[in-house]
Amino acid sequence: MFCTFALLAAFACQEASPQSMSSEAKDYLEAALNLIEKNSIKRSTDWDALRKAAYLKAANAQKTADTYEAIRAALASLGTHHSFLVPPDQAKSMNQGMMKSTGINCERDIVCDVASGSPAELAGVQMGSKILSINGMSVAHEPNVLGRLYLAGLSGSFTFQARLPSGGTKGDRLTPASISLLRDPHGRLFDRHYAYIEVPAFYGNKRLEQHYADTLQKTIRRLDSSHLKGWIIDLRRNGGGNMYPMIAGLGPILGEGRLGYFVLSDHKEDWFYRRGASGQNKDIVTRVKTPYQVKRPSLAVALLTGRKTASSGEITLISFLGSGRHRMFGEPTAGLTTGNEVYTLKDGAELVLTTTKDADKTGRVFEGPIQPNKPIGFDWAVFGTRRDPAVKAAISWLRVPARA
Repeated sequence: MFCTFALLAAFACQEASPQSMSSEAKDYLEAALNLIEKNSIKRSTDWDALRKAAYLKAANAQKTADTYEAIRAALASLGTHHSFLVPPDQAKSMNQGMMKSTGINCERDIVCDVASGSPAELAGVQMGSKILSINGMSVAHEPNVLGRLYLAGLSGSFTFQARLPSGGTKGDRLTPASISLLRDPHGRLFDRHYAYIEVPAFYGNKRLEQHYADTLQKTIRRLDSSHLKGWIIDLRRNGGGNMYPMIAGLGPILGEGRLGYFVLSDHKEDWFYRRGASGQNKDIVTRVKTPYQVKRPSLAVALLTGRKTASSGEITLISFLGSGRHRMFGEPTAGLTTGNEVYTLKDGAELVLTTTKDADKTGRVFEGPIQPNKPIGFDWAVFGTRRDPAVKAAISWLRVPARA
């Protein structure tokens, strides 16, 4: 979602007039660089070189926004692939659970999500559709189709053509609109004995955070029974955001206590679930209103992963590891297995900085994509249904009493 912001800043910076940096811009850039140097996980960085490069890139900056490109370049030079800068208007919208978009998310050129009520859904774009062209230009060899979609929407409406799962071709003009980022967790029973729950990404404020966590626990309560034979937790579309409502919501299945560690340069801090609350060290971040306890705490858990499983989605995955009662099915995750801190800058922009590595409850540190136990491809057109290959594999494993 954020990978294309640097391109926007680059275009804006080209319009700067040839003059020296204003004091406002200089103070702003200095504050951002101080935060990066003080808190980044990359302690061995040549900070003098990073600062010189940033000041050179922002040499003509007059407004705070004129420094964004330099800040993004500094973050990119760290090589964490997980730090970024969110402009004030976008940060404000996301904190309210909103974003201007057509509502399409895709993996490469395949549509993997269509937001409810979005321009894309209203135009009839379907999950599993193959994107053919944007503004008449083929995306056949485009490495970042999602970025192309985002950039196309900056100028307003754009043409979009896709091949539907049924085989027909769909062409339309899409215009970005303000849509909700909040997708409620949801679940269903397969074959009466296997509870499937999709745990989506989460972005939003405390009120929305509460709603998400409560909805997730209510879903667990609704599906739970003494006849249940296993859980299927689907993280394939969980691209991250705030981890704590995910952990609080899944707490009844995760179990009580320490679930993992944030590993810093000189110490580590744990994250946990206890009595309906999730948090870090001793600090509670999210608490559900009515905590639930599952009837059979030792049931096996099948975890579904994919290339869209990222950041907090990966932390949620790690929270299950080390328990000895799980197995992962699908594709390797995105590999953003690090923890971020959010720092709000003077103008309301948010500096999202990688500050820690992630480890499971046994202390095993994860670096790069997390590999599934059973690699298996899946078809976005049948995602989350009984026909989904990953769901089929999960049920087959859960069905066998002596699991390997």
